[in-house]
Amino acid sequence: MNDSIEISVVDGGVESLGELDQTKLERAYSLNLHHNMIRCIEGLGSAINLRHIDLSSNFISKICGLERLSSLRTVNLSSNRIRRVEGLKYLKSLVRLDLSFNQLEDLEGLKELHGHDYRLTVVHLQGNRLTSLGHLVCCTVGLIYLKQLTVYDHEIEANNPLCHVPDYRRLVMNGLPQLEILDNLDWNDRPVRLDVLADLTELSRFLDYVSSSSLSEANETERQIQEACIRDFRSRTRSRPTRMLPLETSVVQTESHNVHVDVRVF
Repeated sequence: MNDSIEISVVDGGVESLGELDQTKLERAYSLNLHHNMIRCIEGLGSAINLRHIDLSSNFISKICGLERLSSLRTVNLSSNRIRRVEGLKYLKSLVRLDLSFNQLEDLEGLKELHGHDYRLTVVHLQGNRLTSLGHLVCCTVGLIYLKQLTVYDHEIEANNPLCHVPDYRRLVMNGLPQLEILDNLDWNDRPVRLDVLADLTELSRFLDYVSSSSLSEANETERQIQEACIRDFRSRTRSRPTRMLPLETSVVQTESHNVHVDVRVF
């Protein structure tokens, strides 16, 4: 991949991914088509080397067409018209997923990324239509490496309805023990402006050029460095407050443990 390229067409009036040069797509490691007129994710079958894709601010209503892009590390589909999470189960290298400012009501597709075979670490879901705390926790508790989750944006009014539930923050943090940062606040409710993956920039650039024969080894290296960054983040913060038991409400059963939240807001 020494001749890998970055494709960027921002606000260029692109209506279909089929308009892109397929030869260039085969060589691309990064594709940025922010603020265009794309309605469907299709025609990316040859872009098997892609590590980063940004299709934010388009008119996409369904997550599809990513099945062959197993090397993707970051996916940005923010500010589209997506109603449900789906079509991600083949993305085992995915680290960061941004689905903020869509029309999301269903997160069921995140369950396909549960387990140790997946490495999803950062998820952004603010500005959607999520109403059930139980559904949120049930769909994300199995994301083993999830460290940063954003459901509520302190700077906007159009937040997910579930964020208005009393004790929302405590319920989510207790239901997702793997989390380090929720809504840009740490366990002590202090603002955290630093993305937990910010220190991985140089590593990601290096991995973009790793040969496919050593990809699995490189992925493991990236995972270990992620964990090192997170341990360093922990060491710079005060001790966490004692975790309180969740409120006694309905019990949501998951494969790993019971989550005592099932609050829905309409």
